[in-house]
Amino acid sequence: MLQQAVTHHQVGRWAEAEALYRRLLTISPHHPDVLHLLGVLLAQTNRHEQALPFLRQAATLSPQTPDFWLSLAKALKDYGCAFESVDAYQQALALESCPNPIGVASLLAHVLRNLGRNQDAAAVYHRALATAPDNPDLLSALAETMRILGQSAEAESLCNRALTLRPNDAATHHVLAALHHGEGRLVEAEACYRRALALSSQTTAALSDQAALWSNFGAFCAGQGRAIEAIDACRRALDLQPEMVSAWVTLGNALTDRGEIVAAISAYKSALSFCPHHGGALAALTFERRRLCDWSGIEALEQRTLTAIEQDQGDIDPFTVLALTSSTALQRRCAVSWTRRHYPSPASAPFFQNFAKTNAPKQRLTLGYLSADFYDHATAWLIAELIELHDRNRFCVQGYSYGPDDGGAMRRRLQSGFDVFHDIRTLSDRQAAQKIAEDGVDILIDLKGHTRDSRLGIMAYRPAPVQMTYLGYPGCLGADFIDYAVVDSIVAPQDQSEMFTEKLIRMPECYQINDQRRPRPTEAPPRSAFGLPETGFVFCAFNNTWKITPLVFSTWMKILRDVPDSTLWLLATVPAASDFLRREAFARQIDPQRLVFAPRLPLSEHLARHRCADLFLDTLPYNAHTTASDALWMECPVLTCMGESFAGRVAASLLYAVGAPELVAQSLDDYQGLALYLAQHPQRLKEIRQKLCQSVTDSPLFDSYRFARCFENILWERRPEITQGAGIRLQRHIA
Repeated sequence: MLQQAVTHHQVGRWAEAEALYRRLLTISPHHPDVLHLLGVLLAQTNRHEQALPFLRQAATLSPQTPDFWLSLAKALKDYGCAFESVDAYQQALALESCPNPIGVASLLAHVLRNLGRNQDAAAVYHRALATAPDNPDLLSALAETMRILGQSAEAESLCNRALTLRPNDAATHHVLAALHHGEGRLVEAEACYRRALALSSQTTAALSDQAALWSNFGAFCAGQGRAIEAIDACRRALDLQPEMVSAWVTLGNALTDRGEIVAAISAYKSALSFCPHHGGALAALTFERRRLCDWSGIEALEQRTLTAIEQDQGDIDPFTVLALTSSTALQRRCAVSWTRRHYPSPASAPFFQNFAKTNAPKQRLTLGYLSADFYDHATAWLIAELIELHDRNRFCVQGYSYGPDDGGAMRRRLQSGFDVFHDIRTLSDRQAAQKIAEDGVDILIDLKGHTRDSRLGIMAYRPAPVQMTYLGYPGCLGADFIDYAVVDSIVAPQDQSEMFTEKLIRMPECYQINDQRRPRPTEAPPRSAFGLPETGFVFCAFNNTWKITPLVFSTWMKILRDVPDSTLWLLATVPAASDFLRREAFARQIDPQRLVFAPRLPLSEHLARHRCADLFLDTLPYNAHTTASDALWMECPVLTCMGESFAGRVAASLLYAVGAPELVAQSLDDYQGLALYLAQHPQRLKEIRQKLCQSVTDSPLFDSYRFARCFENILWERRPEITQGAGIRLQRHIA
């Protein structure tokens, strides 16, 4: 009867085999072979929960049979019980009769790697290599593990050994491609990706391996701004393996880069249909739905995303989290997790230690500013004058740019403003770090953080003794290679210090620098030029649409209800969002025509149109930042609500710096009431405007010279750390 059951099983007659196995168990309930075979059949037919009791019983009854442990391990892994599968694989591997110890070791190490236990996985591979030192599969797999651990030199050496044994191995070329990609060696990475793709198409490589290769190449192309190639690569991956979640997520990201938000949302939904708790897909879907202002079911989606962060479920972009929650603890947790995954320590010793350093206090410090935004960009609009104002008697100021050269006026201004300007786009992260170290940079200041096009991998090599993050990212970076974050006492009050992995340098007035040389049009264009009514109160909110939450929008609609003949003037960053916002207005019984949408304009024209607005309405939990400075620069009052996190307290910091704390509400109810009061009291609003007009010349927010001197004094205090070694973190906060 057992032989008959096995025959049915082997030819795929599942029902007949199962019936016989179950009948046999009524005759012999503790027969280990029958228990094992029935468990295998149930697992093969995706009934893992039913399979596991039979497989566990078989392994318990016959613990010296390695196949029983291996079947149990596979079923546990497939059912999502990876932790338990490790023990089962180890039980099989411990038996002398284990049929393929090298293969089993590889399976065990693979599971460990997926669990994030990369050190344990490396130990398993090393033990296997001790018995099979010339096994190219093991060498390649260990190379991938060492790459993940940040041991790039060893990983590359292992790849080269594997390729010496098997030159045309697509998998090893794939590992090498990922290694070069992670180090920023983009030309070499692309060559390896293309070599791996060519080889995989000529061999009988598993479809899953080919799909992973196409998916990773898609991610590579997306990172280079080559969205069309990325989309094609991801679709090739999905043709091979439709359930590949990473390919769906990368496809969504590439479609987003193309502005195809609806298609991107569909891709993220596909990813979640295969893995409902995938944090990266949840966060991306939530962010894009917010950008589109499509709020149907958004609260439940946001809660799923926050749960994924709490449980560390996948790769979740920290910047997205700033827009979703005001919890500084959750923001810190996400940043630490992201940094741990993306920037494992790549060097055993800081790069700067390889170059001679004097032990005497330096008479002139070399500052390095690192960014992708040294062109017509919001960061450049803020920081250009600081670069020019640095005291050259105390500082040599060097710029390191890895972003585009648009050839514009701002680019030319920045190139002239730095003592030395380096375009490092073609350098890998390692090469860029080495150059910065060779240049003798004492304090390296990152201006990007976890924002688009960031290359924190350069900072991870520790090219400078003291490393800071400033301006570009309003939150904790979670990186042990960043010593300081530049903040102020409003965006990061004392009781939030523990929510940062960096030590905090608190500027005495406001952390944000401004540029007094940017345009400041004095004439107000006619309202009709922007589709605004000639009369009536105009509220403006020129923030990106992803900053608008249903709660804030509902508050705005209440304000419009209470201020008849008023208009809400919004920025049309996403055309489709305008339709959703008009629908939301209608649902709240507000005429959709009272919403007017403003297109993007060149900086001077954008600044000029602020003179057509009466009051700027801010957002929460992510405030206006540069946008708020623009409004205040143009004497347009900004009404904000104090948030809990850095991102939600920036506008308050700016308002305190211009002497207008009365525009900082402590709750949305107060925010609504204050908006109504100002709309109904034009004389009070006029007084605030007059104060803002004066603030342009005498407030700390727009006094670039004053900021530069204060900032330099704080940097100058770091000299002992520079001479003593790698970023000694002082146990005090700069007040």
